[in-house]
Amino acid sequence: MDAFERWSASRGTLPAGAEAVQVWRDRIGIMLQGREDYLGRPDPTLWRSGDLHRLLIDHLPPRQVDAWGLAEHGVRIVREFLEFLDTSGRLHPGSTRVATLRKELDRAAGRFGAAMADSSQYRLAKRVLTAMLADGLGDDADPAEVDRWAERFSARDAPARRRVLGELMDQDPRYATGHLLVHGGQVAVLKPGVPPDKGLVWPDTVECDCGCADATVPEARLPGEAELAAAVAGSELLCRLSALAGWVGAGGRPVDRRGELPGKDVTAAAAAAGVPDLGARRLRDAPALATLWDLALELDVLSLCRARVIPGDTLPAVHAALRHECPPGQALEFWDEVFDELVHPQGDTVTPEQERLRDWARPWLPRFLGTLYTDHPDEELVEVGVLMDAVATERAEAVPARDSTMLTALAGSLVLRGLSLLAEHGAVEVEVSAGGPAPGLAPAARAVGMAPWAVSPPDGLRVRLTALGRRGVHKRLAGDGAGTPPMAHAASA
Repeated sequence: MDAFERWSASRGTLPAGAEAVQVWRDRIGIMLQGREDYLGRPDPTLWRSGDLHRLLIDHLPPRQVDAWGLAEHGVRIVREFLEFLDTSGRLHPGSTRVATLRKELDRAAGRFGAAMADSSQYRLAKRVLTAMLADGLGDDADPAEVDRWAERFSARDAPARRRVLGELMDQDPRYATGHLLVHGGQVAVLKPGVPPDKGLVWPDTVECDCGCADATVPEARLPGEAELAAAVAGSELLCRLSALAGWVGAGGRPVDRRGELPGKDVTAAAAAAGVPDLGARRLRDAPALATLWDLALELDVLSLCRARVIPGDTLPAVHAALRHECPPGQALEFWDEVFDELVHPQGDTVTPEQERLRDWARPWLPRFLGTLYTDHPDEELVEVGVLMDAVATERAEAVPARDSTMLTALAGSLVLRGLSLLAEHGAVEVEVSAGGPAPGLAPAARAVGMAPWAVSPPDGLRVRLTALGRRGVHKRLAGDGAGTPPMAHAASA
């Protein structure tokens, strides 16, 4: 986004004034976020045939409230964004040819304005939020005011509701009498007779009476900033990222149509990064290297430029942090970015089922770390199994009983994988009992980029946060992580 803003400014297409620039950023940001959330396209540089039609015709008109002038400016800013990707070399090598994308955009542009104005296609949330916007309640409205608006709507009779809900009234009879609830950008109408409790629809809104809502986040007992910054250089993960970028070199390396290393380079890249290649002929068949590659691209340590991978904009920050050549705050800031990505990994979503599974599993690692921090402030080693049981108990209601054993085991394996990467980054310390994992497990674990204890956790496996880890978790529990989803504040009932 920053690069797109600079590019637009250089061409004279960026609007004047800070407020107008923010609306401009929100406009393209909303479309890219919707493309990720609803269309399963998380990479903003990868555009395939059909993507523009799905975005402009299938997604935005029925779902997106037009509070940012999308109907008027949406096509133009998408066109500029594609041109930016193409001329700057940022367009993913696996993308459809730009000439083809432009033709598809032209076809969609002819229908976009009318589609955005066709209220008969609006889904429930867009109908309700559009009506709220007309009454002066935007996305930054006071939640209490929103709740009062929903109460007034719920008191309306069917003809009055129809002025907002239109054809939806004929599709579902509960819309005529059910209670309306609004939470953030989400809307629900309950079945008649169901109490208006947001917790029935959105479990994250439930407030318990155990005192956790009023609990303060325990202060982190930390060494000075200089000592913390010195510990950043001990991150094995940063060292591997630096080594991989060093192998790529200033001139870059070729990539295939998927934007990945060709098979002939996998062995050399793995050797440079210090991870096994398993004799793989594809990047994805070398899990440890693939994880490192994805992380490097996500953090802009490496960047795709046309048909090559080149050093990214943040590579100098990695080198400076490892060599103690930058202010402590800068080293800690980049360490935090890596920590955030490990705790809240993005990852591609291929199907709605995979997306639901990802969304269900996503809170486990943050809650695990939050519980470790808040419930064990003395920084003692804690059994991993105890913490896992606590999180599983907390998440039990979110899982159908018939699937609980399987899904809990899956979530547990994802937590262990996350802990393995966090240990490599210097965020946690793990103590293995005397027996330890099976003797022959180490090679297999290393092959998939995990510690042996994470592949087959032995009894008595214990963990604690390092000073860097305590700092990272505290920042997010206290809401100080810029742009980062907060961790669950897990307090004992």
